[in-house]
Amino acid sequence: MCVVKSTSLPSTSYDKPIPFKSISSDNLGLCFIPIISSSFVETIIERPGLAAFMALADTFLIFFACTPFLLHFLTKRFVENIYYNPKTKIFTTVHYNFILRKKALRFTADEVIDAASEVEKNKFSLQFATCSVRSYPILLLLEEDFYTDQEVFKLLTKNFKSLDLIRSK
Repeated sequence: MCVVKSTSLPSTSYDKPIPFKSISSDNLGLCFIPIISSSFVETIIERPGLAAFMALADTFLIFFACTPFLLHFLTKRFVENIYYNPKTKIFTTVHYNFILRKKALRFTADEVIDAASEVEKNKFSLQFATCSVRSYPILLLLEEDFYTDQEVFKLLTKNFKSLDLIRSK
């Protein structure tokens, strides 16, 4: 049974080439950074202050070109669907990777570790994750209203200290 379903990611087939177009345009931009910088070499020799500006601009362009990889690093934690099998007591979460391929992660409720308790132990310091399963960071929705079965939600989040803090406010 599907416990939670998010509609934030596109499911149409025409959206699948978008990541490839993004990567190809960013790689093209990375290729042009040395070309643009080399065209300013004579100007940099005449004005040394321009060298610092070019170094800063090149750093910004490299960071800008690597944005899709940063987005993939952050969004791979987001759970699209959560399924629960009451017979085996196994949760299955569905994630999408950068090229919109589905990935499934199967686990039990005992394997879910709250990020707040891990930060206290200095084992888990990743941002943008509410919990981890076997050292894989996951971003779960912590609102009971998003879940179709509140009992399964309570089973999934039974070890969460951060959820107790939210409820007490």
